[in-house]
Amino acid sequence: MDELKFRREAYSDPNSKQADFQETVAANPDRKAFVEDLQQLDHQISEAFAIPVDDNLADKLLLNQKLHSHKAQRRKIATWVSMAASIAFVAGLTLNVMRTAPIDLSQQAIAHVMHERSALSKTSPIEPNQLQVQLARYGEATHAPLDGVVYAKECDFQGVKSLHWIVQTESGPVTVFIVPKNDRLLQQAQFNEAEFKGLTIEQQRNLLVIVGENSHAIDTVKQQVDTNLYSI
Repeated sequence: MDELKFRREAYSDPNSKQADFQETVAANPDRKAFVEDLQQLDHQISEAFAIPVDDNLADKLLLNQKLHSHKAQRRKIATWVSMAASIAFVAGLTLNVMRTAPIDLSQQAIAHVMHERSALSKTSPIEPNQLQVQLARYGEATHAPLDGVVYAKECDFQGVKSLHWIVQTESGPVTVFIVPKNDRLLQQAQFNEAEFKGLTIEQQRNLLVIVGENSHAIDTVKQQVDTNLYSI
């Protein structure tokens, strides 16, 4: 019996005689202690209901009402606990699937370009030293500063931390992703989707994905990368 079903059954009836419930309790000391606490509470409630009828009947009825209210509240809490546990389980499972599923590199790259579309109009260059520090984290360096880098941040390709640059050229902006190699990555040497086109370059440690709207701009950046970028 899994944890969710066990707790639902325990809150509903701690004295349940169901075989799977009894086996679960017997096999786990923590669950056994938990059920014993609930059984003790039920026993106390039963003893309270057993108070003989006497002159204080009104008090007993009031106590009875409060105890019923307490049990109803306990069942409501149990329901919410079960719901919360279910939601947490599904959320955890979904996240795990996202972090282990294959990644279409070209689709992810284009999605990131479109998400940061406003950054394509930036014109202020990034300091070369800042770019070198970023590259070093990915085992890369340049012989000479890359011209026109106006945007440089890290992004997440479904669990694969990557570098996201935008380079301004005379023919338009080009986005460069530096993505550490990973068995989950599905790559294409060249790709084309909507108004964007791109290519993937394999290096020693990383995959470089270059995306843009203008083929000449892409070729310009590719030439810069081929000439200046190297693995360290």
